[in-house]
Amino acid sequence: MNSTIVQTLSVQDISESLKGFGIADYAVFSCMLVVCLVIGVFFGWKDHQRCRQQKMSRRNSEALDYLVGGLSGINVHFITTVVCTVCIFYTGIGGIKAVVWTDVLQTIVMVGSLILIMWKGTSDIGGIGVLIERNLASSRIEPPNFSLDPTERVTFWTIIFGGGVFWIAKNSIHQMMVQRYLSLPSFRDAQRALIIYTIGIICIISMCFYNGLLIYATFHDCDPLTTKLARAKDQLVPLLVMKVLGGYPGLAGLFISGIFSASLSSLSTGLNSLAAIVLEDFVKPLLKNQQTERQTRYLMRGTVFFFGTVALVLVTLVEKLGTVLQLSMSLVPISLGPLLGIFLTGMLLPWVKPKSVLIGAATGLLIMAYIVIRGQIAIAAKEIIYPVKPVSIEGCLYTFDNSTVMAQHPVSIEKSVHHVSFLYYTLIGASVTSVSSLLSIFVCGRQDISKLNPLLIAPFLRQYFYSPRHSNNVGVVHSFKEVDTKL
Repeated sequence: MNSTIVQTLSVQDISESLKGFGIADYAVFSCMLVVCLVIGVFFGWKDHQRCRQQKMSRRNSEALDYLVGGLSGINVHFITTVVCTVCIFYTGIGGIKAVVWTDVLQTIVMVGSLILIMWKGTSDIGGIGVLIERNLASSRIEPPNFSLDPTERVTFWTIIFGGGVFWIAKNSIHQMMVQRYLSLPSFRDAQRALIIYTIGIICIISMCFYNGLLIYATFHDCDPLTTKLARAKDQLVPLLVMKVLGGYPGLAGLFISGIFSASLSSLSTGLNSLAAIVLEDFVKPLLKNQQTERQTRYLMRGTVFFFGTVALVLVTLVEKLGTVLQLSMSLVPISLGPLLGIFLTGMLLPWVKPKSVLIGAATGLLIMAYIVIRGQIAIAAKEIIYPVKPVSIEGCLYTFDNSTVMAQHPVSIEKSVHHVSFLYYTLIGASVTSVSSLLSIFVCGRQDISKLNPLLIAPFLRQYFYSPRHSNNVGVVHSFKEVDTKL
């Protein structure tokens, strides 16, 4: 049946009115992209000038420096193509320095945009007291869930153990983070950067949580998903932006720039890291002759262009796979979990041979691929349905198709391993890899620990595997920390 609301405006009218991306908004958004391009060209030019001045006197050092040193009314595929092209260009031309400096700019824009929408949105609904009251009334602010059921999507334990292991892996062994650590002058600088990053990411995630509460408080009596004003959950933030800032020229464009800044930052860092991996792990071991600076530069730029194009093509697939947050924390652990297991096995279980670790990594990768892919299939088939909070449409001031939709309830079936919370994926991958590697020693045998370099073992375990006569190795540790990490 159709809604009996008497207002003449329809959901289509409201949707069109919110598509208020004006000239000022386009100008702000374009300026952000142009500045990123300028930064890339600038560092590309500096790299070229330095290369000419040194006349190839440091044949491979510069290559190392290059490596480590829907609601706006625009078609999403068009804007994605433009943004990805800009990212590919400045990453390929400017290298790691361009990536870092554009990250600085993009972080400022992103955080500034979040603060702006928090302040203006909270003011519009009547203050933070109203926000808390509305979210408490709908149970969106609630005590921690201490359930031990691993299949529940979010509990206290999934966040502490599952999320904790995910962030440990992300910040300690992930190529994008390691590359940033190596671009700093010393080991101590890397430690300081990690501390600052941890504080910063906690603040940003807290802002995102607050914006989630703000979205509900703003639309508490007229749910945009029910009325089809928003077609997907990922459109709720842009909808809030256009509602709150749409009447101020340039401000909506600033926030949309902040959203794209977050994606540009991740994409540019990923492309640069992939270029480093291809060069160091695939090209150099296979080619006997040492590459010149020109060859290395063109190889890396070609790699950036190739993977950037692949990322652009995959946009059409990713947009059909659900919300971005759960998708990213589901697909990444397929490889991140086993990778963490490899590092932990190497540092904590030195008697495990490389062949055993290879068997463990393959086992972890296969099991995680099954769990994640099978879980995504179950979600798509409505086999896994997570409970949702109540919403209301009683306060809607526009007409919409109010056809009755049957509530979806989970099918009563026996739960399997793929029903486990996505937050546990990294922990499971690391555990399976380490345990499989350890069990494989019965097939592959044990490794002679005395022949290992002590630096490859976790510092707190060295005293148990090596006698005091290896005291000279301690000096090597200090030398490594003080000297060898300076690029």
